[in-house]
Amino acid sequence: MKLELKDGLSEKLHALAAPERIHLVMFLAQTGPQGAYASQCAAALNTAPSKTSFHLAALLDAGLVSRQREGKYLRYRAEFHKLEALISQVAQSCCNCSVTFTPLTPAP
Repeated sequence: MKLELKDGLSEKLHALAAPERIHLVMFLAQTGPQGAYASQCAAALNTAPSKTSFHLAALLDAGLVSRQREGKYLRYRAEFHKLEALISQVAQSCCNCSVTFTPLTPAP
């Protein structure tokens, strides 16, 4: 049986192959729709800005994060719908199951 890889699945999974990138996605997901500046991402990972930029570029190329220029700063955001689609596709391909996402409500 041959698995069909759709919508750049292997590229997206490859982008998540480094632990730093998984941490970046988790950090950006926690920041919600406002996202975070590149410097905040570097601080969250406790890594050099150049190394963080390298990992953010890989996630950006895979479409898992987006980037917006704000003057001289770059703001990054998790692409929730693409992350959900990735998780759903992996679950469907590997487990023959579906995944339903429920938005979390902020704590009071």
